[in-house]
This record gives sequence, structure tokens and C-alpha cells, in this order.
Amino acid sequence: MLPEHGALTLQVVIGTEDADGTRSITVHSAPVGDASDDEPDGPWTLHATGTLTATAAPPTGGDLTQWPPPNARAVDTTGLYEELATAGYDYGPLFQGLKTAWRDGDDLYAEIALPHDQWDHATGHVLHPALLDAALHTIAATGAHPTTDGPALPFSWTGVTLTTHGTPLLRTHLTTHPDNTVTLTLADHNGTPIGHINTLALRTITPDQLSAAQAAEQTVDSLYRVAWTTVPAPPAPAPVTGVDVLAVPAASTGDDPVSGVQEVLADTLARVQDWLTTHHDDDTHLVVLTHGAVEAADTPLTNLPAAAVWGLIRTAQTEHPHRITLLDTDQPHTTHTNPTTTLTTHTDLDTTLTTTLATALATGEPQLALRDHHLYAPRLTTTPQLQPTPHTTPQPLTGTILITGATGALGGHIARHLVTHHGARTLALLSRQPNGGPNGHHLTTELQQLGATVHWHTADAADPHALAPIIHTHQHDLTTVIHAAGTLDDATLHTQTPHHLTTTLQPKATAAWNLHTLTTHLNLTHFILFSSASGTLGGAGQANYAAANAYLDALAHHRHTHNLPATSLAWGPWDQHGMAH
Repeated sequence: MLPEHGALTLQVVIGTEDADGTRSITVHSAPVGDASDDEPDGPWTLHATGTLTATAAPPTGGDLTQWPPPNARAVDTTGLYEELATAGYDYGPLFQGLKTAWRDGDDLYAEIALPHDQWDHATGHVLHPALLDAALHTIAATGAHPTTDGPALPFSWTGVTLTTHGTPLLRTHLTTHPDNTVTLTLADHNGTPIGHINTLALRTITPDQLSAAQAAEQTVDSLYRVAWTTVPAPPAPAPVTGVDVLAVPAASTGDDPVSGVQEVLADTLARVQDWLTTHHDDDTHLVVLTHGAVEAADTPLTNLPAAAVWGLIRTAQTEHPHRITLLDTDQPHTTHTNPTTTLTTHTDLDTTLTTTLATALATGEPQLALRDHHLYAPRLTTTPQLQPTPHTTPQPLTGTILITGATGALGGHIARHLVTHHGARTLALLSRQPNGGPNGHHLTTELQQLGATVHWHTADAADPHALAPIIHTHQHDLTTVIHAAGTLDDATLHTQTPHHLTTTLQPKATAAWNLHTLTTHLNLTHFILFSSASGTLGGAGQANYAAANAYLDALAHHRHTHNLPATSLAWGPWDQHGMAH
């Protein structure tokens, strides 16, 4: 996709010749803010990989000189592109090249043509891309689409041979196969062979994915979210051997004033540490089994302590790759009924769960959710950013905005940004030091000069008795809560202790829970939690920090299920100036 402004720089790299005479090829692009500048402004995106051969075999695939093809039945293509548009394919005039089509069983035939005003451009291509694309429209026109789950796009090409240069007209012979692949033979308007594709695999995407891809702008600072996608079940999973299962208790969110989170995390940490010590030199695999820890396949998150465990174990997976699998189920199992985590061997589990484990492990996915007998895996997907249109300003934030961790570089930066970019005028800044400590006076002066009224409150947000009077003071005009407090206490998993957990959980998770419970009766418009990518991706040496931030993400889901506003932002590293990357 080309950006609305700026440009893309395109890079095609051909590798050195291998022993078999082939060369690798890759296609990358990167955004460029100024079309006159060769230096990319953002990361490179890999679009395609391939293998090139020095010589090509002659095209095969049948004789297309007899036309129309004998014994084939004509297919009505009237209104084809209008129908395709409603199904998620939006083709412009250049790509509406399918003119006539025929069908003979799994064999599809078609005539493809460029618009007359584009015929001169055909000579600039070995094969004009609009012709090749339109050749695949025969699948939809004949109703021979090999998939039924939504639009399918070309994904993997094997055995591509092209011989003739620059034709504006095509005859095509396309054969569909049950495995979502097609074979395609190409000829010119006289039936002379010009190309052949042995195998083209099609990959299904949803209409929402297609429209999002078409609408998304290419920006350097893209927003991402976690989406759970279906994982195909392996055909014949091997029997489960050498597997231990760590079952995490399924506590309800209503029973969670954070103390339960600390208990579950400490117990899980100790058992994982013991397991890694016991099995440090063997091939035993550990499955950490949870229930209701993630929101997948429209099933809400119901277990905040287990969600924090996912953050902890993601870091364990980072430090000990290929040793641990996370599996969340939609039904509680008997192993979940104990008050603490239970470590068992797979032979002690019921037959259904053992079968599920075999299938899950065979996928090779490190994190899985089981929903209605289907497995799902997390993937990062882009989230289109809502950019202000020209000559407009962001909608101002009204009322009082409460910010925790206000004296840190992050909290101070956010306070300034809210005033300068969102018109915030009343800030309630929370600090454990009176008036914000040494940095408080300077920050107050700066914010007041920008036109804001500043109220400092001295309290630890992890103490509900200290936080409650502050919330009560602003209850009539409090509209936004921003939780930016946090503390690091890094250590590798083997050396983490319950004290490490407490150090990070108190300012992050406990404070967030207190802010949640003390404001549920208020009419807030925003409840923003500053989380960390470590909770989503894991981070070596930060199992405790990852657990605390995974809890924040889970709390946002929990609030949504109760129709309360919440946004959890999983930030990456911040530089010394307090600007996000």
C-alpha cells in the first residue's frame, strides 16, 4: 500500500548462486517521508521471498489453440465485479479484465484483456500484473472457489515459467485442486503458450482484514493489538510423552483484591523454578494450564490471577525457549480445583485433556487457547490509527484528570502532552512525595504557565485507604484516570523471589485495582493503564514486571465486560527524553 503522503522505497535483493544453480530473491519496502530522499524513515517490511533458476522449462498445460475450448460450458460473467465488491474484492477498471469464461469440471477457461487505452503499456511488462490478477477471477466467476471461509488471495507460487513478452490479451486454463491450490496455463490470443504456474496456493482472509489492509496508512509508529487466530489441527498428533502439567487455579475476578494474584504468582513461580531445576538436563516439556486467562474467540477473560501468570510464563519462555507451553481452556478441569497450582504428569490427566495436549503440542505453538474444541494462537496485528484530519485539533479533555506516577519522566511528559495537545485544564497529580518532591515545583510551574490548574496529592495508590479520600475529593468532576506508576526489580527467573513480585505488583497491579474499585461508581470517560510490551511478549529478566503488566491488560478486559471504559497501552522502551518508540 502506498501512503497518502511521502513515498515507499522498494528493494529487490538477488542472492549469490547456490550449488544447484538457484538464487534467492527477496522484496522489501520501507516508508520515506520525502520522495527526494533515499533514506527510509521506518522499518523494512518483507513482502515476498522466492527462488530463481537460471533456465526455465518449456510451458506445459494443454493446447489452447482450439477456442472456445471443446466440451466446455459457457459461464455468465455479467455483474461479476459488482458481486466481487460486495464479497470484499474491490477491483478498479484496470483489473476488471475477465471478459468471457467457460467451465469443464475442475477445468476453467477464460479470455482476459486489458482496457484498450492500456494496450501500449503491456509491452513494458513480461506479463502485465492486471492480466495475471484477472486470470484468477475465473475462480469466482465459475463458483469454483476452493475455500468457503471468505476472500482468498494468492500466497505461494511454485514453478512459474514465462516466455513471451508483452501481450495485452490472454487465454487461460485454470485447474482447481481440493487443497486450495490451482494450476494455471497462459497463452496469447492465438493460443501460443506464454507461461505456466505449476502450483498457486490461496490463503483465506476475512473481509475485515482485507478492508483494513486497504484503508490502513503506512506509518512508522503503527499500533498493534493481539488477535487470536485459528490454528489448524495437525493430521495425526503423536502420543504425549515426557510432559508435565502445571495447572493454575481458576479464581473468579470477584474474589480478587490482588492478594490472590500475589499468592498464585508466588506459587507458580516456585513450582516452575523447581521444575526447571529438576529437569535442567532432560527433554521433559512443561505445559502451564489455565482457564479463563485470555480473551480469545469471543470468550471473555474471567481469571485475573491466571492472566498475570501468562505474563510470568511468557518471560519463562523467553529465558527457556522450547521448554514451556501455555494453554488456556474454556472449561475448567478437575486439576483446577486445588487452592494452589498443581504439578502432575500427563498420565494423571483425563483422556480428553490428554488428547488436547497432544494436539496442542503438535502445533509447535508456544501459546494457545482452546475454545469449543478449536485451538487459537495469538498474533500481533496492526490497528489503523485515527489521525486528525487537516485543520482540526484533537477533542479536548474536560474535567479533572488524575495521573499516578506524576513525578516520573513518563508522568510529567504525559501531563504536559495532555495540556498542550488535548486542552486539559485541571490535573490531579499523585505522588508518594509531598508536592511531587524535588521535581514537583518545576513541573507545577511549567503546567501553570501552559494554562493548567494543578492539584498535588500525597499518597501511595497501592493503599486504598490513602487513595479513597483523593477520589472522593474529585468525584464530581473526575473524568479521566491515567495510571502511569511502576517500579522495576529485574532478575532472571531462577533468582526471582516473592519480594520481586511484590515490588512490581504493588505500584502496578494493586494500584490499578484500587483505582478501578474506587471509581466504578463515577462517570469516567477514560481509564488508561500504562502497561508494557513485556506483558505481551515476555522479557528476559522481567518475569515479575511482565506479570504485573499482563494484569493491567487483563483488568482492561475485565472493565470492558462490565461496560466500563479502559485502555491498556503496552509500551516498548522509552528514551531519556520521555518519548515513545
